[in-house]
Amino acid sequence: FVTSKRFISSPRPAFDFSNTQAAYTHLNDSSLLRSLVILQLCSIDAIVENSLKLMQLGEKVLPSPLFRRLMESTFYGHFIPGETHEDVVRSCERFRAAGIRFFPAASVEDELTDGEEEEDVLVEATLDANTTLVADSIQLAESLYDDNDRRNSKMAMKLSAIIKPRLLTLLSSGLLENGLLPLVKASELHVRMEEAATEQGCAKQFLAAVERLDSLMKDVHRRGLSIFIDAEHIYMQPAICALVLYMQSKYNTSNHLTIFNTQQTYLKEAEEAYRRNLEIARLSGFPYGTKVVRGAYMVFERAHARKRGQPDPIHDTYEMTTATYHRVVSDLMERAALSEGKVMAASQNGDTANFVAGRMQELGIAKDSGQVTFAQQLGMADHVTFPLGREGYLVYKYSPYGSIASTMAYLSRRAQENHAVLKGLRKENELLATEWARRLKSR
Repeated sequence: FVTSKRFISSPRPAFDFSNTQAAYTHLNDSSLLRSLVILQLCSIDAIVENSLKLMQLGEKVLPSPLFRRLMESTFYGHFIPGETHEDVVRSCERFRAAGIRFFPAASVEDELTDGEEEEDVLVEATLDANTTLVADSIQLAESLYDDNDRRNSKMAMKLSAIIKPRLLTLLSSGLLENGLLPLVKASELHVRMEEAATEQGCAKQFLAAVERLDSLMKDVHRRGLSIFIDAEHIYMQPAICALVLYMQSKYNTSNHLTIFNTQQTYLKEAEEAYRRNLEIARLSGFPYGTKVVRGAYMVFERAHARKRGQPDPIHDTYEMTTATYHRVVSDLMERAALSEGKVMAASQNGDTANFVAGRMQELGIAKDSGQVTFAQQLGMADHVTFPLGREGYLVYKYSPYGSIASTMAYLSRRAQENHAVLKGLRKENELLATEWARRLKSR
């Protein structure tokens, strides 16, 4: 790390995120009330723990038009901009006036069914179809902004959409050395994965997977956009990270960072994994870009570890995760100030946004330089997003889009994440309730 210890605590606050009138001006009364109700539902254990099952049951037993209206009036309408390009563009336009950009992602992903023992249900034809959907989202990301702002256009994807989770898990199992990726060039990581795939009799699937991934990354690079590869479950994350590093070595240049990794700071191994990624990037000779998150799979990862009798991989407290987040993002910002990479601070937390904005001031990083950007999920933390946008920071709303069926897994995770971080949930509920009361009083 290049960060000095005195920068781990937050620098002087840059924002007061309690101005609810400014934060929620884009929401009409019905949307504000929906937001308040949705976040209240996220505090109810029975609903959160069974959210995916409840949505699947509703899809099965309710008439299709009724189920659609129900979802559009609740979780889907709150967290998802829509199903089509036109839906996303309309949502994007509502935020653009406040200086907020969209960060679209086709909502396609998969995971191993019932743990690692079940066969993965995706077939190559499905993976090819998903690749087409991701390619479609690349075109959408390009269309959201004009040529002058094209280099700030960003999108996201999950590798499990185009590569079988079974294959990612298999490659991950033999890739680590002492719990970390081996300290070799990114091209050597690719060679080792290909060798492992050959030994396991799945060389053909691996080559097809890399070909799909490379075709997408090449398209993003050709269009001058940036793509963020989301982190996923621990059991397949090593292979995901190795593939991202390999693609970064091919397409990231000093002129433009095409591909960004994702660092999950709720993991106890987060700082060691981050340092190793930096070392591999330095050894391979490419600038490193990453999105820093706390993490979205805490409930799953803890249950997964308990089921296998493994240690809890997640930090014991939220405060420990925050400290890790601040150390990692501060180190990345110091490197960004030296033009040695770029970082996106993806967080719903107002204290973290203040920390990052304060560090930018101290390091002399311009708000609109693109060296440091911010992101929050659509439907969450508007009280953080809008003040940042008004002050000229590059801030994005992470916006998965797609059909109701394709977004159910994402919607279930949003409910679980909100529930798991009760402190942040209470804060946002309080702000929404304050704004609702203010509107009622002003009439």
